[in-house]
Amino acid sequence: MHNSRIDHVIDLGMTAYRSHLYEAAAERLQKAVELDPDDWNARLFLGMSYLRGEKYIKAHSVFLSIGRQCPNHDLQDTARGALELIEHRSVKD
Repeated sequence: MHNSRIDHVIDLGMTAYRSHLYEAAAERLQKAVELDPDDWNARLFLGMSYLRGEKYIKAHSVFLSIGRQCPNHDLQDTARGALELIEHRSVKD
């Protein structure tokens, strides 16, 4: 369950993400995940922020943890798809 502080940090992260400010989004969403490690949506958008910001190693780590630990199968599938994208990209580079 969230408190207003966590919600505020997530809102700041999502605003930065929607504004294509991926480094700022990642910083805020990382803080949100530290405050609530079970917030899988914050974790997913943290991974997406890293991916969009071309921080592929960090993105890979986040998506791997979601794929292995998240109880939500839809989020697991999304994370696995992102992992495939990262792995495909690394093969091409």
